[in-house]
Amino acid sequence: MEILKYGDELLVMGIFNFDLEFSKFIVNFHKKRAEKGIKAKIFLHNIAQDIGERLRYINHTQVKYFKDSVTTPAVFLIYENKILISLPDDRTFIKLSDKKVADSFRKRFYLLWGQE
Repeated sequence: MEILKYGDELLVMGIFNFDLEFSKFIVNFHKKRAEKGIKAKIFLHNIAQDIGERLRYINHTQVKYFKDSVTTPAVFLIYENKILISLPDDRTFIKLSDKKVADSFRKRFYLLWGQE
């Protein structure tokens, strides 16, 4: 969050049912993000309705759900020229800094976001 500033956008793809501790961490993270005026579009798996309901009421936040029931153990955060891959169950984060990779993920995100 130190990198992003007011008006920037964070794309999040793949939130699933986290344990209670990590769910609280995610909700608090997004509250702080919103306080800074950073926008977020968040894609959740259908099984993550509980956390989705808490996130959708946070300012500067849009929430959608994947249509199918495919799940993944990873969550992808796309911002600037970076991808942060989160493995919440393992509390592991991997950051990639590559414009082509970030643009590719962003393009895929918006393709999915635009589907009805």
